[in-house]
Order: sequence, then structure tokens, then C-alpha cells
Amino acid sequence: MPAPWIQSKILEILAMLGQDDAEASEKMYEMLQATLKKADDMGINIGYALVYQCLKTITYIYPHQPLLDEASKTIARFLSSESHNLKYIGITGLASIVKIDPKYTLSYQSLVVDCLEDTDDTLKVKTLDLLYKMTNKQNVEPIVDRLLSYLKEAPIEAGSRKDLVFKISSLGDKFAPNQNWYVRNMNKLFEIGGDCITSELTNRFITSISEYEREENGA
Repeated sequence: MPAPWIQSKILEILAMLGQDDAEASEKMYEMLQATLKKADDMGINIGYALVYQCLKTITYIYPHQPLLDEASKTIARFLSSESHNLKYIGITGLASIVKIDPKYTLSYQSLVVDCLEDTDDTLKVKTLDLLYKMTNKQNVEPIVDRLLSYLKEAPIEAGSRKDLVFKISSLGDKFAPNQNWYVRNMNKLFEIGGDCITSELTNRFITSISEYEREENGA
């Protein structure tokens, strides 16, 4: 891998040059695809560092679907890896791609959820944040169910518990498919969350129930 750090800096510059510029980005697509493949094929840490920078550049420049698809294949391999570092790159890369095209949410949802089983706490926090960002009306039920299971298993003193309680509550407020689901899962959250349940969350829950009742009465 010749001059890897210079290559990395060049990729950073290309990301800035191609942002919101379709013409400039088009000249980079073939080169980025070749660089991504070469770096990934090396199977060494410096190669993976370049893969990470390639993924960042691909998600910064003007979007190109074939290139995003190629990047997503690399991400899928990283998410399936036994290496904490590669999983972390995969989670970070997917978080960037999902912002551009949400279709990758459903494609790699199960792989992301599996990362919660990893022993690395930093990776778990990154995975929880990605799952929160990936959630929509189509996948809210399985994701909230998994987040509640994780919350139940997490140590009481874990610093991320309060943030996770907030995230689950927020997802319920935004994407609940119906009132029964909302009430059932928020009850679970209040039961498991313990001291992490704030008066603000309680008030939001009461407000949401009142809104559901008004909608029913109005119907």
C-alpha cells in the first residue's frame, strides 16, 4: 500500500471537492471504487484505515448509486467480522450511508442488531445510536423490542442507560403503529427503566395518551 497516509489525505480533499458537485464527483467514481476494492482486498490494518476513509468520501460527494452499493457490500462484510475494529468501521460507514439512502436500513438491520452482542462497550454505544437513527414506521416494532431487551440486560450503573431510555421513549412517540403497541411498550420501558425515568418522560407519555384519546373521540 504505497503512501497510505497521503492517500488518506487525498481522499479527504476529494470529499470536500465533490460535496454537492455532481460534475466533480463524477470524475471520482471509478477511482474511488478501485481504491476501495484494493484497500479492502489487502486484509491489513492500514488497508482498513483507507477503506474507512473511502467510505467517508463516498458519502460526502454527490451520491452515485453503484458506488453506494459497492460500499454497502464492504460494510456488510465488516459487520459480519469477528473484529471489534472492523465492526466499528462497518457501523460508522452504515450510519453515513443510511443518511443518503434509507433503503440500506432494512438490508443490514439484523447485522446491526447482532453487534449488540459484542463485548466491546464502545461498539455497543455506537450500535445503539445507529439503531436509533435507522428506525422508521416499518421497523420500529422489532428494533424497540430489541432495545428493551438490551436495556433489561444492561448493568444498572451503565452510563448509557439513561440515554437509551430516552431513545426508546422518543421512538415510541414518533413511530408507534397504534395505541395498544405504544402503551404496552412504554409500560415495559417504565418498568425496566427504573430511576432513569424522568418526570419529562412521564409527562410526554401522559400527553401522548391524551392525544390518542382525542383522535379516537374525534373519529
